[in-house]
Amino acid sequence: MKRIAIIGSGLSGLTLGQELSKKADVCIFEKGRGVGGRMSTRYADPFVFDHGAPYWTVNTKEFHNFLKPLIGSVVAEWKGPIITLEKWSPSIKNISESSYFVAIPNMNSLCKHIAIGLKIKTQCEVTSIKPTNEKKWHLISRADEDLGVYDIVISTAPTPQTLKLFSDYPPKNHGIYKGKFDSCFALMIGINEPWDKGWIAAHVYNSPIKWIGVNSTKPERNNDVTCLVIHSDHQWTEANLHRNIEEVQDLLLNELGTLITLDITNLSYVSRHRWLYSKIQPVENLEYFMDNNLGLYAVGDWCERSDIETVWLNTQKGSNFIASKI
Repeated sequence: MKRIAIIGSGLSGLTLGQELSKKADVCIFEKGRGVGGRMSTRYADPFVFDHGAPYWTVNTKEFHNFLKPLIGSVVAEWKGPIITLEKWSPSIKNISESSYFVAIPNMNSLCKHIAIGLKIKTQCEVTSIKPTNEKKWHLISRADEDLGVYDIVISTAPTPQTLKLFSDYPPKNHGIYKGKFDSCFALMIGINEPWDKGWIAAHVYNSPIKWIGVNSTKPERNNDVTCLVIHSDHQWTEANLHRNIEEVQDLLLNELGTLITLDITNLSYVSRHRWLYSKIQPVENLEYFMDNNLGLYAVGDWCERSDIETVWLNTQKGSNFIASKI
């Protein structure tokens, strides 16, 4: 069997792993502590935060059929009022009823389910791939660990990280060089009291804050406490990306206090995360990088959109193509 190395254990990497492991010996390398990528979950008992992708929607038959057997065990609907807020005008502008889906009991649970049976090496960042005389690839980690030799290497990492790893192998006219990502700060707030405001999330306009999600209102979460996940506006993030993270936290906390009635001086838990590659900027008519002669492939959300359904659909197409070449 051919040996395949997949870089990244987010939704793309794990979906590829499950499909390609039917025909090849697959190993997934993940630089983080666990699987999930941008579907990650932060734990700070008794608080839990889905601080990346907060939810997903279902619009296609293919994705619906994939999720249907998982409803109730790994997947559930997140229902409740979604409001619209605007800076300096904190009254609710609009209320709609959500029809969102989330993984249960945490957002990374879907990725953990897909990961069952796969060979995954976590806390292992691949920093070098070197061609061998046998037209294969020798992988080395940041810790200078020999990770073995593989026939095929697939990167699901964001384009800047993929291009650093793949060096000059993609031709300069390929669309992979066009992939640009927006960044985002995630602010996580824990309060030792139940949420009492009646809504589950808010879209925010004209503010450094773009999204307020009440994570503790999701199915199978602990609703005896309040867990808030705040995502910053992309343009504001870009202007403040290299600011001291403590300053960013204070700015977002103060902004939150202007939007909703919340005593920011009496919080039980506060943390933050910087997503450098949170969402791909729209680029039309891109194609995944796939070089059958080299055995190098780059598959991920950089080719179209970063929403979970689109990532899953495109990864299915990519895995089918690669499987046909094995």
